[in-house]
Amino acid sequence: MLIRNFTQDGAFSADQGFVTVTKPPGTGTPVIVLTAANLSPPTDVINNVIIAGPADVMVMCGTPGNCFISYKKGDNN
Repeated sequence: MLIRNFTQDGAFSADQGFVTVTKPPGTGTPVIVLTAANLSPPTDVINNVIIAGPADVMVMCGTPGNCFISYKKGDNN
């Protein structure tokens, strides 16, 4: 899975969204691999992340309704 963009508007550091990964699926401890970039004010760098599977990926938006994520999921083969 390739996450190209994870941003949110009007976020404060305590309300910042994040992406966690648990490998192998269903076991282990979730690890934060990406935090949302703030758009207002525009102070954060927008990063990409590649997640090799199989893995459980969870996206949490810090400010509901104000986040945007773009990703491309590969085959499960």
